[in-house]
Amino acid sequence: MARQRDQHDRGRLAALVRQAASLTNLNTGFILLVGLIALAVAFQVSLAGAVRSTRPQLALTVAPFDARARAKLGSQLVVSNESRPAAQLLAEDAIRRDLLMPEALRVLAQSLDTGSPKSQELARGLMLQSQRLSRRDVMTQMWLVNYYGRQGEPEQLVQHLDIVLRTSETSRAGVFPLLISAASDPRGEEAVVETISKRPNWSDSFAIFAASSGTDLEFSTRITRLLMDPAKAENKEFYNRLMQRLVNAGRYAAAWDVYSSPGLVAKSELSAPARGMAFEVPEGGGPFDWLLTQESELWASRERVQGRDGFVLKLAAYNGRSGEVARQYVHLKPGDHTVRVRMGDIPTDRFERPELRIECASTTEEALLARLVPDKAGSGPMDLSTKFSVPSGCNFQRLTVQIAGEGSLNDPLPWIDDLRFE
Repeated sequence: MARQRDQHDRGRLAALVRQAASLTNLNTGFILLVGLIALAVAFQVSLAGAVRSTRPQLALTVAPFDARARAKLGSQLVVSNESRPAAQLLAEDAIRRDLLMPEALRVLAQSLDTGSPKSQELARGLMLQSQRLSRRDVMTQMWLVNYYGRQGEPEQLVQHLDIVLRTSETSRAGVFPLLISAASDPRGEEAVVETISKRPNWSDSFAIFAASSGTDLEFSTRITRLLMDPAKAENKEFYNRLMQRLVNAGRYAAAWDVYSSPGLVAKSELSAPARGMAFEVPEGGGPFDWLLTQESELWASRERVQGRDGFVLKLAAYNGRSGEVARQYVHLKPGDHTVRVRMGDIPTDRFERPELRIECASTTEEALLARLVPDKAGSGPMDLSTKFSVPSGCNFQRLTVQIAGEGSLNDPLPWIDDLRFE
């Protein structure tokens, strides 16, 4: 009997083991199936997320109910009048699936905007709701910029441009010109100045843009002075750019006013009729300092010469090149003046001798006021001078050094030094 009970127990144990194994296999298969489904869903979600911004149609093939992909596709379709109804349907469906979808609200607003006052007011309400959800949708902000521009409300326009600039660095290159344009209206200018006076995160970049590229030179000057300390060395380059642009536009007095900004140059430089006349310091980079030509066969350079202390300005032109190698704008008062200069290593060929010219820059006709050319060759040094008169109305003059050369580069090169006005 004991043996029979033992065999019976062993049989039951084996049956239980087989049943447990069967259940284990079933659970393993179920878990594997669930895992595969989860993996497929994750793959769809990942693929949709990766391409919804650039290829929303592809995203919808793998995730047809993806709200963001629907909103993005609607954003692409809404720009065309023919596809606006489809864009509206996509936006409405995206909103039903996700109420917190700013892009879908913007697309819906664009699709409803027919240009009529009523439709634009409805669209504005949707755009403002989109903005409440997120300020990072650039197209929402730009729609509001256009809306307030048409309404003649530059203060509101500047407010939305500020939002774009704060939230999207990549948009700054395209938005900065709009700020310059907004400032053409007096109210818009004050709105821009008030906004930028708070030093938003884009103010430094805008100051560089204004100084280098701003189309409104008067406003660009105001912004540069507001945001850039002229006493800081890193800002001098942008002050020089602004001054050069003013000079190129014939606005010499405005350029000189910028040059006179406290801290930009020493007061002694402002009181002198010209700068760097002994060539002992490097050129400053602005129009009221020396600007030297640096081309392969036509150039000027501060260098030393044997037998002289300090630096001189060496001049080179060869292989048929000729033209200006040094230029500076000066601010001589009307009346009688004398210019003096020292030259050396003057070539035998008169055609290749240096020429110093002073012309009136601030009149419609660029009248020649003075001209100095050595009348003989030689190593020198030789001193030259001439008297001239600055007429009334000629408040700014152009001082240039010109040279020409036919053959190969000669040695020694001609040079000038100790230029001064009396």
